[in-house]
Amino acid sequence: MNQLLITESTAYPWVRRGGFAFRGYFVVDGELYRDEKAIGFLESQLQRTAFPELLQQLNGVFSIVVNNDNYVLLATDRVRGLPLFYSVTDGGLLISDDARRIAKRLPTLSVDHIAVEDFTKNNLFVTGPYTFLKEIKQVQAGEWVRFDNQTGEIHSDWYFVHAQGAVSSRSEQELLGEFESVFSAACDNLVTALDGRTAVVPLSGGIDSRFVLFMLRSAGYKKVLCFTYGRQGSEECAIASEVAKYFGYRWIWVPYSRKRWRQLRHDRLYDDYMAFAGNLASLPHVQDLLAVKLLRDQQLLSHDSVFVPGHTGTVYGGSLLPVFLDTAISYDYILQRIMKGTWRGKSMSSELTSRVASYFDPNFCLTNVGFAAQHHNFVMRERQAKYIINSIRVYEFFGYEWLLPLCDVCLLTFFSELPLSLKHNKKFIRAFVGLSIRSTRDDSFMKRLKALARAIPLTRVLGRKASIVTDYFWSSCQLEGLYGFWPFFKGLFCDNEFFGANTVTSHIYLDWVKDLLYLSRVNW
Repeated sequence: MNQLLITESTAYPWVRRGGFAFRGYFVVDGELYRDEKAIGFLESQLQRTAFPELLQQLNGVFSIVVNNDNYVLLATDRVRGLPLFYSVTDGGLLISDDARRIAKRLPTLSVDHIAVEDFTKNNLFVTGPYTFLKEIKQVQAGEWVRFDNQTGEIHSDWYFVHAQGAVSSRSEQELLGEFESVFSAACDNLVTALDGRTAVVPLSGGIDSRFVLFMLRSAGYKKVLCFTYGRQGSEECAIASEVAKYFGYRWIWVPYSRKRWRQLRHDRLYDDYMAFAGNLASLPHVQDLLAVKLLRDQQLLSHDSVFVPGHTGTVYGGSLLPVFLDTAISYDYILQRIMKGTWRGKSMSSELTSRVASYFDPNFCLTNVGFAAQHHNFVMRERQAKYIINSIRVYEFFGYEWLLPLCDVCLLTFFSELPLSLKHNKKFIRAFVGLSIRSTRDDSFMKRLKALARAIPLTRVLGRKASIVTDYFWSSCQLEGLYGFWPFFKGLFCDNEFFGANTVTSHIYLDWVKDLLYLSRVNW
C-alpha cells in the first residue's frame, strides 16, 4: 500500500482529497490556485490533459501527489521549492516532504557512498535524484515521476528544461522592448500570489534583490518591508539602505555579532533547523537563520508576512559564461571545468565521475550555446535548487510562506533564450532596471586586481587562504561565534584552497545525520 508521510506545516500546508495531495500554489491565466481550489483544478484538467502537459501550465511552487489503483504520479515545481522524496518498498511507495520520515519507516538502510562522497567534496548537495541513503530518492526540479502499482516500475522524465540551447537572434534593443510585456506579466503574477499580504524582501547589495523591489514598485505594491543583515558598517548595509530609500520602502537593519551567533549555535533551535533543512541531500543554509529569528523575536514581522527573496533563475549568469564565449572549447574541457568548479578540485572516484558525467550529453555539446545550456540546466537543478533555493527552508522553519518571483515561468523562459553576451555580468538586467546605485557586483579596480591574482596559481591559493581568515572574523555569519577556532583553522592548513565555512558546515551536518536518524546501524 502506498503511503504519504506528510509534515504538518503552517507554510504551504498539505491538502488531501480523494487520490490527490497538494502543497503550494500556482497561477494560471492570472488566477491564483491553492488548497482545495488547486486540487479541483488538477482533478478537472487531468481528465483531459496528460500529467506532464498539465504541469507545464502551472506557474508557481508546488508538490503534487496523484494516487489511484493503477499508478502514482509525483512532481515538484521547476526549481524544487517544495521538495518531495520517495522510496520503493515491498508494500508499495513511501512518499514524504521529509526524507527523515521515510528513513525511520524503512526496516533496513544502506548508505549511498557515492552520494556521500559527492556531498563531502562539493559541500552543497547530492547530485541527481539521490540522497545519502540508497533506498530514498528525490524528485528533481522540473521532473515528474510515475510509479506503476502493478509492476512496481518507476519512470521519470523532465516536464521543464531550464535551457534548450536556442538563442534569440534579435538585437538588445528589440529584446528590451519584448521584455516589457514579459516583465509586466511576471509582476502581475507576483501581486496575484502575494494576495494582499506583506512582502518581506531580504535586501542585499546585489542586483537580484533590487530587481524584486523593482518588480514590486512597478506593480504599485505598497505593503513591503526590506531588511538587511550582517556586520555593522558593511558595504552591503550601506548599499541596501540606499536602494530601499530609492524605492521608497521601509528598511530594517539586523546587526550580527559574534555573541549572537554563539548564542544561536548553542540554542536547540539551531540543531532543529539543521535537521529540518537538509533532507539527507542538501547543505542547510544558515546565513539568514539569525536574522529571521531576531525579526520574529522582536515582533518586527506582521502576521501576514511573506518572504520574497531574489533567488536565482532569471538573472543567473554564471562564472563559466566567459568560457562559453570562447570559440575554441571542447566537451572534455568544459566537463573538467565544471567538475573543478563544483567539486572544488578534489580527486573524485571513478563512480562519482561517471555519475556526474552522465548528466552531460556530448552529442548536445556541438556549439558553445549547447555547452552553456547543459551547464545552465545542471546548475539550476543542482546548486541553485538544492542549496540557494533550499535556503527558503529558513522561512518555512519559522512558519512563514515565501515566493520566488525571479523563477516565474515567463522570466525563466525568456532568459533561457537570451544571448550569452547579454547574460554576462547581468548586462541585460542592469540595462532594463537602469538603477544607478552601485552594486557589490560592480566592476572596480579591486575586482580586476583580484581577478588577475586568481589567474596566477600561487597568488590565487594565498588569496583564498587569506580570505578564510577574514571570513572567520568579519563575514556576515561571524564564523568565530558560529564554529569556534579549531575546526576552522584546522581546515585552513589541512584542506585545499577551496576550504571555507560550507566545508565545516557540511561535515557537521553529515555527523548529525548519522546521530539524529539513529543511523549508527548503517555502515558509513
